[in-house]
Amino acid sequence: MKPNYEIYNASAGSGKTFALASKYLARCLGSNENDFYRRILALTFTNKTSEEMKTRILSSLKEFSKTESIQNPTEIFKSVKEELNISFKEIQIRAKKRLQHLLHNYSFFQVSTLDSFSHNLIRSFARELKIGSDFELILDPETIINESIDRLLESVGENKTITEALVGFANIKVAEGKSWDISYDLKELSQLITNENHYHKIKELETKTVKDFLLEKKEILKSQKKLETEVIKEVNLCQERINATGTELGFSRNSFPGFLRKLKNKEFQNNNLASIKKLFQKDAIITKKSASSNQEILSELMPKLVVSFNKIEQKLYKWQILKAFSNSIVPLSLLTQIKRISKEIQKEKSEILISEFNQIINEEIKGQPAPYIYEKTGNRFKHYLIDEFQDTSMLQWSNLTPLISHALESGESETDQGSLLLVGDPKQSLYRWRGADPDKFISLLNEENPFTIPKSIKNLPKNYRSCNEIVSFNNKFFEYVSKQFEFKDNTQIYSSGAKQELNEKKGGYVSVEFIKNSGKNKSFSEQHFLIKTLKTISENIYRGFMYLDQCVLVRNKKQQALVVEFLINHKIPVVSSESLLLKNSSAV
Repeated sequence: MKPNYEIYNASAGSGKTFALASKYLARCLGSNENDFYRRILALTFTNKTSEEMKTRILSSLKEFSKTESIQNPTEIFKSVKEELNISFKEIQIRAKKRLQHLLHNYSFFQVSTLDSFSHNLIRSFARELKIGSDFELILDPETIINESIDRLLESVGENKTITEALVGFANIKVAEGKSWDISYDLKELSQLITNENHYHKIKELETKTVKDFLLEKKEILKSQKKLETEVIKEVNLCQERINATGTELGFSRNSFPGFLRKLKNKEFQNNNLASIKKLFQKDAIITKKSASSNQEILSELMPKLVVSFNKIEQKLYKWQILKAFSNSIVPLSLLTQIKRISKEIQKEKSEILISEFNQIINEEIKGQPAPYIYEKTGNRFKHYLIDEFQDTSMLQWSNLTPLISHALESGESETDQGSLLLVGDPKQSLYRWRGADPDKFISLLNEENPFTIPKSIKNLPKNYRSCNEIVSFNNKFFEYVSKQFEFKDNTQIYSSGAKQELNEKKGGYVSVEFIKNSGKNKSFSEQHFLIKTLKTISENIYRGFMYLDQCVLVRNKKQQALVVEFLINHKIPVVSSESLLLKNSSAV
């Protein structure tokens, strides 16, 4: 019996697109219904991969429908035949009918991105969500966030509580020696609203009002005052004990008496706590000369000073934590207001931020029965294929789980049962900044199973894309990296990625060179890197490669601009976002 719930752990170049397309074709051609493709949903992460998969499926159906393909079947044709266990002739007949039907009903060909699927789902529920069905999708949240902050600042003087919070935030900045202007800080903070990683925490904050936060701050300030009193009490005790010796003790660099004076003046942050602690740990708080001539006095005094210092240290740490909470609580109170205003703006303009799609589904739609959701969307999916699963967010997976569960577990017979294929590689997770959670894929590869049916895990072992030397280098590199991790799961993921099989592509070349870090002289390191890059490009041209065969990867736009300018100045043709600027044109 073939498994209905499969997970493919697919490293780079291991035939992932082939596997997905093959599985889609098998599902599409395995039924006697010509419109069965309407029951299949393939989800990818980008529009580019979505189009690639569509093209692969359509070209394969076209190829299968040709008579000559039976005499010389391709690998994907063989794979589909093996999956379905029917003749090449039968596949050819079905492929011809399916392709014609699909092209006449192309809108039901469901190979799309997760965001596109969410978009269609929300549009289907527009009436229930009380939003216009013609709402505009906003990809960049910056405009709405900026307008939300402007409206919040405009409420100063009108709303007493918000005014108190905003003035309090500005005062915190002034006390830290920064500008009183809080608009930039609010913009930075507001990025949390559009990041799914913080969804549940921000959801909890929404239950509290600005007044609740300000009351909480007052309680924190009371606790700080109490700690300050207790610290000064210990400081006075230390000074009294030192004075009671009647001897002028020599403290290393006079650090401890200076430390006590700072605390007495309520300098609870910049007080050299860490350096004083090291002196106590090394028994070096007193100079050697003073220690040798006052052994009897110090034998009685030092244990008492150590006890007092430990108490002071603990209280100062607690004070610093409370201080951090106190500084953060006002901005957090404003965060909930910014989110509330942004929702009002979206409603006024009939707009929805793409970052809120998954939140809306999770809050408003997810709880609906699966048949009702299918009825609203006009499709009843039985088979799900999800690509790049390591970049799926927790909310996206949480929203899909009820629909997938219904497909997998509600079939009356084995032939009526739905299926799920997850394909991914935890090593290639790139989108944590927008909520991607590769740990979810790792847990599914191990013990976790959110469904009642058993899962089948398959590793795609062979690299079909790269030349052998590159595959061998990657295997050795991942084997080395896997031994550097503390966590067992990470070790397992990288060690399994170090076992890719070679293909028939001979050759390949990998060279790794490190540029010595020149410390503070950053410009020297950059210049060294630029010269080395130019030299490597020139060597590759000499070896017979063309400019278009070469690519320079950097970490940020600043480095990109440096490289582009340097190469253009040395007459190297470059294509990048920087090189396309008018100012970099030789004609200007």
